[in-house]
Amino acid sequence: MRGERIAVVTGGGTGIGLATAQLLARKGWHVTAIGLECADGFPRNARFVEESLIESEIPCGTGKCRQNQ
Repeated sequence: MRGERIAVVTGGGTGIGLATAQLLARKGWHVTAIGLECADGFPRNARFVEESLIESEIPCGTGKCRQNQ
């Protein structure tokens, strides 16, 4: 795996994140994208991980977010 380029793209299912994932995949990078949804045009040679905001919807500072548990 030495010398291989690996990228993790947050927000990689749509918009600028999707464009970044597409560009890196075209250049031969191993891409894993994380996001809430995956739009058409996602690279076939990349991996998408769908995430949920259920716990993240609680603002930090309330003592109830994941960061404080």
